[in-house]
Amino acid sequence: MVDKDSFLNKLNQRAQDEKLAQEKAKIEKQNLHAEANKKIEIYISGINALISDITDWISGSSIELITMQKEISEKISDKVGRLEYKVNQFLLVYKGLKINFQPKGCLNSSYNGRIEIVVDSLDLEQVYHSIIFTPEPDGSYQWHFMDSHKPLLITGDNFREFILKTLNIK
Repeated sequence: MVDKDSFLNKLNQRAQDEKLAQEKAKIEKQNLHAEANKKIEIYISGINALISDITDWISGSSIELITMQKEISEKISDKVGRLEYKVNQFLLVYKGLKINFQPKGCLNSSYNGRIEIVVDSLDLEQVYHSIIFTPEPDGSYQWHFMDSHKPLLITGDNFREFILKTLNIK
């Protein structure tokens, strides 16, 4: 038998435990959401900086850089759900040949962001398949070409060499 006071105490304790669990879950969800938003902000900023660098690296050439908005939807977790955001996708065009740089997101990969490189012609060589965004020891982030070997830091010289190889220009 359970007396009335014990009965009420157990019900009240259960209600408090459930309320605390709900509050804890809500805080955890908010923290995951805030962390994801921070990663997205860094990724978007990194893409925009890369576009700016590429614009400088190819200036004076006959290569045209075209940007357009792309919406990305990524799952944060089962508890939190998905986040949607817009990034700049970009395209390099040379004499009708296109090298497309398609952002793939930053939340669901082992990197802090990835951009897939897609060529649209058999006249182009697929030198690299993607670019990854990785943190450096000093807290900054850098873009690297990724292939089956180790990542290669993207610099102006490396990028121009990539363009020439992709365009099959010796």
